[in-house]
Amino acid sequence: MKGFYNRILYINVSDQSFHVESIEDTILGRYLGGKGLSTHLLLKENPPGVDPLSPENNLILATGPVSGTPYGVPADTGFIRNLPKQAFTLNHILEAPPETI
Repeated sequence: MKGFYNRILYINVSDQSFHVESIEDTILGRYLGGKGLSTHLLLKENPPGVDPLSPENNLILATGPVSGTPYGVPADTGFIRNLPKQAFTLNHILEAPPETI
């Protein structure tokens, strides 16, 4: 799909390793944008009922197809993790009034 490199970089900070995997165009088309893709990956990669504070709970950062271009302002970037009470994206923090954070 244009705008994507069809790859996911997995980084394990515990043992300082990484690997790259391919991702299909159908997934990129179905979950377009950084928020959609990061939500899909969170649901796919996290085990059901994962403890939000455990190492098995993944932190996912995904950019959309226009990130890094003149048209990507604001870029659709998803930064998501399962939290103890809720899951939210970085955009929710950036758009929230200061008194609610």
